[in-house]
Amino acid sequence: MTKMIKAVIFDMDGLMFDTEKPYIQLFEKLCREHEISFPKECLEQLIGVSSHVVSKFEKDYPGITEIMNEVDEKYDDYFFSIYPHPGDANKEGLSLLFDYLNKNGYKKAIASSSRKRHILNLVRYSSVEMNLDAVVSSHSDIPSKPAPDVFLEAARQLGVKPDECLVLEDSKFGIMAAYHAKMHRVWIPDLLTNSKDFEEYLEYRCNNLAEVIDILEQNKLEKNNFKSLK
Repeated sequence: MTKMIKAVIFDMDGLMFDTEKPYIQLFEKLCREHEISFPKECLEQLIGVSSHVVSKFEKDYPGITEIMNEVDEKYDDYFFSIYPHPGDANKEGLSLLFDYLNKNGYKKAIASSSRKRHILNLVRYSSVEMNLDAVVSSHSDIPSKPAPDVFLEAARQLGVKPDECLVLEDSKFGIMAAYHAKMHRVWIPDLLTNSKDFEEYLEYRCNNLAEVIDILEQNKLEKNNFKSLK
């Protein structure tokens, strides 16, 4: 990686905040209340996707669209009941990484499948000084991941080239989207811990957000060495 990284693009759910576990808990609770049986192994395909994707499951699991709509309506209240204090849901290293990015002049964006209102609520609740330069939601008529569009739109708003971006993701579809966007990418596992079926799309893997600092430091070192050879 000799291209200097100028921007870091974050996924949000499961990457910045511990949002996916409460989402699954609420989904399963509502399924039980409505007496709808839905395979747990299919649930990952429903998290953070568009209504078009959800509708594909309706034929085999009638009522699932209604459940997803109800989850969207009730999720914020449910989430804040589980994490009653600002910062409770922050993932490990979130504050450290943003401190580093702010001090070193990186551009910063969130590119998520969540609604923009939900993104901004969680950013405010984090108690972390993020100074974001862009927030992009694929609910705004942008194709959902694994399509690269949400990341490309973030790069456009940041005013940087795709290969100057480092994408941080916890999901298979997110890593695939970053790959198709021709961006550098880091996988930080959350609920999904097996990368076997998307290994070809991986570039870096970290255990938490703080470890991303080492990748950025190495990138600066490589770039400086590259310049000295010219």
